[in-house]
Amino acid sequence: MKIILTILFILPITLLAQVREYEGEKFLEFTTHFPYDSSSLTGIDWKQEKLEATVTLQGKNPLTYNIKPVNDTVIEIWQLRDNKWKRQEKITYFGWALHRWDDEAGKILSELKITDFDHDGDEDLVCWVTSNVNGNVWTIIFINDNEKQKLVKLKSKADYNSDIWDAPTFDPATGLIHTELFSSANGTQNTATYKLNGTVVTPVLKEETDMGNPDYFLYTTYEGKKGKWKKVGETKEEIEANGYVALEKEGYIMFEFEDIFDPQTGELDIKGQEIYNNVTLKGKTPLEYQVKLIDGNTAVLLQYIDKDWVAQDTLECAINKWEFREGWPLVSTFRVTDFNKDGNEDLVYSEIRGGHNAITALVYINSQKRGKLVKLYNPAEETYLWDDPQYDIKSKTITTSVSGGLHGMHTNTSYKLKDAKVTPLTKTEIDHTDENTGIERTYKYKKGRWELKNGKK
Repeated sequence: MKIILTILFILPITLLAQVREYEGEKFLEFTTHFPYDSSSLTGIDWKQEKLEATVTLQGKNPLTYNIKPVNDTVIEIWQLRDNKWKRQEKITYFGWALHRWDDEAGKILSELKITDFDHDGDEDLVCWVTSNVNGNVWTIIFINDNEKQKLVKLKSKADYNSDIWDAPTFDPATGLIHTELFSSANGTQNTATYKLNGTVVTPVLKEETDMGNPDYFLYTTYEGKKGKWKKVGETKEEIEANGYVALEKEGYIMFEFEDIFDPQTGELDIKGQEIYNNVTLKGKTPLEYQVKLIDGNTAVLLQYIDKDWVAQDTLECAINKWEFREGWPLVSTFRVTDFNKDGNEDLVYSEIRGGHNAITALVYINSQKRGKLVKLYNPAEETYLWDDPQYDIKSKTITTSVSGGLHGMHTNTSYKLKDAKVTPLTKTEIDHTDENTGIERTYKYKKGRWELKNGKK
């Protein structure tokens, strides 16, 4: 008995998986045996646990596969052929595919989906590998190929042989794959269609909208010609008022003014003028706020309490860097948005600071308990400034990222957000300085400081 127990203790624990139906679709679900590991991007303790799922994809020729996530970024796909397991593919997934944790039940509902994507009667494998702040659904598709009797990954030669698809759907009536790439207010987005014949993909039509120019939107149409995209049309639409309406819908606060542009300095001169905008932050209990500009570098945030405006915060603002065109409103970088996705509108101020187009932000959370906006404080860095903060509603975490350029330090940090309180979790540094090129370090926040868990100092 002692020998058996010793052997069991040494062997890694294999996590059994099952197919779970969620919102009408089938996903692989894994059961964990150890607590959530905050030093891991996915929360999985890879040293003690081993994820592994054996699945038979139904169809004319059933295929048996073993799915093995091996760390925070790689999933291996093994096929059973001739009674032997053979490794077929590796998926790079950046943690996203295993982000849906059920802490109480100790289960992970993965983004590995079993579905008949091409509607041919055979089950395929689709994996949503990663996303971004714009909500993109970047997906890898494996088609059940009866002739080769294995899963075949779809690639688009027209898009540099990419295997990543933008929110793909399939229309069995036309045999077309439809994709959609989302962007920010100043980015580039597109919709595209591809003809699917077995596992061969042919480009058909792509319509692209470039919103990066402050004066116009650029619409470009491409058609598939000999397996490549060929531009067949291009039009410009002057933004003017339409652009301002779009920005206002995105929640950006604007200011009306008269004669505040100084042609000699090329900057805004607002001293001695009352320039402000009143906003109502929607929620269970709406909050009334005013953003008031004091000078070219300062703004005041006021709340309407007991029939009076009460100053709550004063902040430095790069007002002269805001979008300004004579005769039109001043577009600020204050934005009304539901940052933490709780149904209550928050306020975020952002600007570009330093090199590498680094975005920093102040985040004001709509605290219904306190009846006011609460400025999020980062206890790990002892600052109210956040580096390009993004919130994930499923894990209830804030992630920040800093790029140090080609030979600098790249940092990714995660924080737990509850109400308006932040708890630091993990930090990952990738050192690309000349002396320490490529060194990766992982830290865990403990007892008020970052403790190195992996990597060299």
